[in-house]
Amino acid sequence: MSGDCVDSRGGVCGRFLSPDRTRPRTTLNFVGPAHPVTETQSFVSTATLIVLRGEDLVGDNEVVSGNLLTGVSLDQPVFGLSEMTVSSTPLRLFEGPHYVSFASMDRAGNAEGVNSARIDADGTAPDTALSIVPEPVLSQGELLIGPRSDLLLSPLDPISNEVASGVRDTQFSVDGSSFAVVLGTVALSGPDGPKELRWFSRDNVLNEEAVKSTAVVLDATPPALALSCPEPSAPAFCRVFEGVIPVRGSVADLHLVSWRLDWAPGRAATSGFSPIASGTSPVSGDLASWDASALSGYVTLRLSAEDAVANASSLTVEVYVGDPARVYALGGRKTFDRPSGVALDASSRVYVADAGRDRVFVYDAAGVFVRAYGTDGRAEPALKQPSGVALDGAGNLFVADTGNHRVVKISPSGGFLAAWGRSETKRGLTRYKPGKAIGEFRRPGALAVDAAGRVVVADTGNRRLQIIGSGGSIERVIDMPVVPDDEPEEEDDGEGDAPRSRGVPAGVAVDGVGRIYVADRKGARVVVFAADGAVVRTLTDGFEQPFGVAVSLDGKCLTVSDRELDFIRRYDEDGRRLLTFGAEGEAKDAASLPAALVMKKPLGLAFGPDGALYAADSGNGLVHGFAPPAGPPVVSVGEAAKPGGGFRTAAVPAASAEPPPSVV
Repeated sequence: MSGDCVDSRGGVCGRFLSPDRTRPRTTLNFVGPAHPVTETQSFVSTATLIVLRGEDLVGDNEVVSGNLLTGVSLDQPVFGLSEMTVSSTPLRLFEGPHYVSFASMDRAGNAEGVNSARIDADGTAPDTALSIVPEPVLSQGELLIGPRSDLLLSPLDPISNEVASGVRDTQFSVDGSSFAVVLGTVALSGPDGPKELRWFSRDNVLNEEAVKSTAVVLDATPPALALSCPEPSAPAFCRVFEGVIPVRGSVADLHLVSWRLDWAPGRAATSGFSPIASGTSPVSGDLASWDASALSGYVTLRLSAEDAVANASSLTVEVYVGDPARVYALGGRKTFDRPSGVALDASSRVYVADAGRDRVFVYDAAGVFVRAYGTDGRAEPALKQPSGVALDGAGNLFVADTGNHRVVKISPSGGFLAAWGRSETKRGLTRYKPGKAIGEFRRPGALAVDAAGRVVVADTGNRRLQIIGSGGSIERVIDMPVVPDDEPEEEDDGEGDAPRSRGVPAGVAVDGVGRIYVADRKGARVVVFAADGAVVRTLTDGFEQPFGVAVSLDGKCLTVSDRELDFIRRYDEDGRRLLTFGAEGEAKDAASLPAALVMKKPLGLAFGPDGALYAADSGNGLVHGFAPPAGPPVVSVGEAAKPGGGFRTAAVPAASAEPPPSVV
């Protein structure tokens, strides 16, 4: 390269020569989507611009003459720059494979050798198919899928004009949510119901397919199962059956395929099941009348169901077929004279109202004597023929003090808190008499405490119930209904001895919703009252003198003792008999009790926290606990059960921190 130099005075200062011997270099550039494969092969979109840039490189002598021109040839073989078209306009390629040749020349005449590259222009978007495994179920015109359904998105970038750049990604959206890249299969979650699925794929040069969509219905909920008889959460005693067992429950599902009821021998069985009943439609109520009369011992009952998309559920319950076992035995004639009422607290302590000894005895779960309530003198609580006991949620003890015609409240520590009845005080001594007015009693025989702390009292001699509110006042009086075709009784004491007189409440229990269950010894029936005193149901089943009654919190397990027939029966909430056991017999004061479940004048009944049914066997001086067999029974009879010395003294410590008692 040559040039002139002119000094400041306008004279020529000389000439110089700077040769440029370095060839320029041309680069291929993409404006838009591109996917390089190798240095000389790329995929581009049909919308991508191809720009060639020639650059004169700096040589060893640091001289740059500058790029003069750039030539290009498309899809034609060339051997030099002279065969190319000089152009500075970007290229845009139609779909298909292309071969581009290019080179540049600088101002010094240095020409670049021919460069070549393969460029595949892709103008076709992928196509993505959705498949669902297992195949969705067509239900009422809707595609039904479940939580085990896999959504498989299969994108394909089709070859068009010999070009396919390949799939870059697949994106998926549910119910209008933002699209997200997914790989392989997708599983739906979330609440059941209709779902809108949308998806699309892009290839490597960002050709994007139109969004596709479909609608499905997700059912991720297994069939809802329930057993109300036998009920898995029922007290253990309430899962003892005999003969034909009415199995009740429900199966519910919008897309139910089938349900099945079966059984297997043993506890918690997992195999060996035999069918009882089955169906293909939702059901509620009676599932089967299962004849188990040939069975004995533990069996496992199973209810199972499956819906159209393989959601499945199963429910089992252990049932004992046959007479219950005696799991607890307490007392004996040397301990109790006439046990009439029984109750248990949350710690399984057993409270026994002994009408013959004028005491309430307390034993722990192992049958060890804890204490006694009652005195022989003037100190309270001076009990006389106590027949019924019950506890509230705070552990306060209520006693039907039958011989004193009153109801007594005793604190957990043994302090005398209150008494209800007709009282009179002379010379500082308070005595109680039978009375007819509200809040007065005539030989109250039993009581029960409901969930709200109200005390329901069987005012036996007045043939009515009186309900003491949690605040201590009488909230309601419920007269017993008339006994049809009644005849006068000698023991009526002149009260209600006219023909068709009212029934005589002997035992009382309350369920979790406030229904009151009364053993009517005169009417030979059980009367069920609503909380407002309306008669809900009357149960007669060949009773002679029903005396004790106990009921589960849900009201589905009702037990009744008959003092004359020496048996205990169990019923469901509809009054269907499910079990009868017991026979008249004597149990002597010995550590070894008879194997047979003999009783003599069973009276009060109560459920314990262990699920067993406890019964006051007045004629044998015992308290029994009945339940399915589960290990050695607790036996504390004879000498082992005798109370400690001094039980006939006042049970309340001399220095009591209890508030002063009240007389209501």
